[in-house]
Amino acid sequence: MAEVELLYSVLSYRPSSIRRESMNVGIVFHIPQKGYSKFISLKSRKRLETFDDEYDKNFFNIVMESLRYQFDFPKETIGGEYSRFEDREFSKIRDKDFLTSKTKYYANEFYFFNVQGISVEDNRAALQKEMRGLEGIYLYYDRPKNERVTKDEVKRLLSKQIKYNKITGIKRFPKEFIGNFDKSPIFDFQIGDSVIKVITFDYAKKGNLSKELKSVLYDIEHLDNMNKKLSFIINDEAVDEENQNLQEFKEQLKNITNDFSIIGVSRFMSQKF
Repeated sequence: MAEVELLYSVLSYRPSSIRRESMNVGIVFHIPQKGYSKFISLKSRKRLETFDDEYDKNFFNIVMESLRYQFDFPKETIGGEYSRFEDREFSKIRDKDFLTSKTKYYANEFYFFNVQGISVEDNRAALQKEMRGLEGIYLYYDRPKNERVTKDEVKRLLSKQIKYNKITGIKRFPKEFIGNFDKSPIFDFQIGDSVIKVITFDYAKKGNLSKELKSVLYDIEHLDNMNKKLSFIINDEAVDEENQNLQEFKEQLKNITNDFSIIGVSRFMSQKF
């Protein structure tokens, strides 16, 4: 079946350039072949209020509404003045660089990550599924716990992005690195000299998280052929200096190797491979 490109960029909110802490608050999609773009903003503000208890609710709402105005096409309501705006702002809606040209001007409190993409079957159901999946990854806490994306879903979408970027030499579940007990691959991907492991810090029970982290540390420590750089992809909200579980995991890793990085899924998937 024919495929189309689904491009996207994640919007992050950074209240202070000094603190350099940020939170995902939206995602914009673009399908050039369909002449379609759509901005989706954070719906639940509870975590935003915790993240920045000084945020201006009215200003935030104005920004979100202006982004919908800037990106949503086609419009549901069209008047004379609106039509002229569309003629000017959406004349290149079918160009592949449309999203890049529209997001590059945001660089202060609100900024967009690099535009990324995946290839999707050219039918409505498949497109909606992938858009919902990406929304679930980047606006993770916007959903009830029982509806949040799983590690397997993150891995599936990551695989599609790697395929879209035509990365060569990629290995899925590299068999050179096998766990001692279950005899299954430890890592999810290998790209060149780096091996990648997806971990979630969003377990309902702390004991489950502790069990997974201990298992990962044990497997890595007992590898005989570990000469690769380790990259751990974690849920964005876990990237926090006050996250005690994360800090403890880092300290334990340092006892094994210093050649590792821990990165949020948004930043990893938005980087240029």
